[in-house]
Amino acid sequence: MGVGLVDLADDEATHIASATLSPPSKLALADRLAKIFDELDGLMAEWMPDAVAIEQPFAGKNIR
Repeated sequence: MGVGLVDLADDEATHIASATLSPPSKLALADRLAKIFDELDGLMAEWMPDAVAIEQPFAGKNIR
C-alpha cells in the first residue's frame, strides 16, 4: 500500500513525502491490518495532516 503526503497551497500541490506500507504476508490478516494501522497512526502523528483521503485498493488477475 502506498502513501503520499501532498501540501496544497494556492491551488498548487507539492510532494512532501512517500511511504510504502507492506506488512509481511506470513502474518495473520488481523496482524497485518494492525501493522498497517500502526504505521498509518505513526504517519498521522508525525505529519498531522488537515485532511486524509483513502483510495479503495484494486486487485485482480488478468484484467482486460
